[in-house]
Amino acid sequence: MTPDFQKAAIKAAEILVNSDVYKMPISAFHILKTLKNVQIVPFAEIATNLNMDRDDLLDTFGSESRAAITSMEMVKGKKHWLVAYSQYMPTILVQRALARELGHIVLDHDVSCPVETRMAEAYCFAHHLTTPRAVIKMLQESEYPLTLEMFDNVTGCNLQCLERMRKLPGVEVPAELNRKIREKFSTGLKDLFRYQNILQSSDKTDIINLGTFMDGYIE
Repeated sequence: MTPDFQKAAIKAAEILVNSDVYKMPISAFHILKTLKNVQIVPFAEIATNLNMDRDDLLDTFGSESRAAITSMEMVKGKKHWLVAYSQYMPTILVQRALARELGHIVLDHDVSCPVETRMAEAYCFAHHLTTPRAVIKMLQESEYPLTLEMFDNVTGCNLQCLERMRKLPGVEVPAELNRKIREKFSTGLKDLFRYQNILQSSDKTDIINLGTFMDGYIE
């Protein structure tokens, strides 16, 4: 099955528009906490309650990630998800992993879909959630140089994440969604820009070229 990157990107944009998150960096943890039928807990809590070690947990969940994993079960005919995460790994890795797990839930992934397809769609969702193209456009339009350091400060995405974004296929997100995202985050970004202005930085890098990630961006 071919990954539906268009669907993943649009779902990420819809989540951003409908969530109560208004500032960058985007907190996937916060969004997960607000969803019905989703419980999010640290690995340590599950291990203690079930008397299981880390390896047993990973075997039970059957995950490819050691930062966050998700399990789904049917309760009275409805889907319920348990998202477990490691509170001991770097925050940026955990947030990225949680964004990916949120993608699995929002895209309603199950075992009928090949694991490679599920992971490709979930990572696409995560990138479009944590670094919306409407926000990148605002960064490019600002009076400040769009350096790696500024990009990291504003979006919370490190260089490795950026490199993966550059390789994402260009997809089209409806202009109305882009407009709503821009409107929603504009005030918070202005505050971040003011903060950036007082920072002393020797960073001379330039990340204007984001490859195919910005393809399909519609004003």
